[in-house]
Amino acid sequence: MFTFIRDGFERAGVIFAPEDCQQLKRDVLATRDFRTIFLEEAEYRRNPQRRGILPRPGRNLMARMDPRFIFFNEAFREVVARVTGPRGRILDYAFVAAIPRHYLPGWVQAELTDAPNANLGQFIREEFRDVINFTGTDFHQDIIDFPYRELDFATMYIYCDDVGRSNAPVVVVPRSHELGVTRFPHDIAAVGGRCIRYGNERESAEYDCVEVTGTAGSMAFWHGAILHGTQPQTVDHPRISCRILVQKNPQDPAACELAEVNSTIRGPLSLPDLRRDIASSGELIMRRNVINALVL
Repeated sequence: MFTFIRDGFERAGVIFAPEDCQQLKRDVLATRDFRTIFLEEAEYRRNPQRRGILPRPGRNLMARMDPRFIFFNEAFREVVARVTGPRGRILDYAFVAAIPRHYLPGWVQAELTDAPNANLGQFIREEFRDVINFTGTDFHQDIIDFPYRELDFATMYIYCDDVGRSNAPVVVVPRSHELGVTRFPHDIAAVGGRCIRYGNERESAEYDCVEVTGTAGSMAFWHGAILHGTQPQTVDHPRISCRILVQKNPQDPAACELAEVNSTIRGPLSLPDLRRDIASSGELIMRRNVINALVL
């Protein structure tokens, strides 16, 4: 059994009504055919947009829907209060879609060969960037989107349908947060099976990876410095999930699990530069992928 304080990761179990989550997935699928969300190659080549491709205020499908059953769920609120304190707040939220690889046009598949971050946003039409779209992504920390920010948040991740081994389950590396914030792609090597060696500038250690499978309505949560990723989706439909970042209120002195975990970290709590895989333009300059080499 994993605990947030010890492992930086925890399973909350099924805390939402499965039928509500499954309906939310149907509502998402009704807004688009995920096979047809991609730009034409010529259009992409004329004006590649590699930044500003994630959901944002005014372009966020989850914000346009009715997810109140999540935010007002008593078990969810109890977890948030335990992790971030009684005045914790929502930092960000969005749908995440794991797209089957065969949905991708051939030229997109070629662009993503051995890419560590298979975020599809740059290849997708503007109106469909209201969801985080990806097709497998190498191990990363959620702090990756927040240079200079200290580790003041955790991720709540909710499955909207049943997720087995073929549905791109999240692969988490418990206790990897203990080395603090490191730059992406991280210093990781596959050791064998589910084991990796991961290090920062001062030390390294071996860690076992865990596949987070679950049924609709289940939630897992992790620290902002926990390594996690997915292998590509292999079934013939997108996996829809909700990603919610919850933040400790900096004005609240109350104790919480997040503060307790941060006090045990043996590495930096923030970095000014979090990525070495892309140039300042956003163009990919490093190709490597560790998670796809693992036998899970």
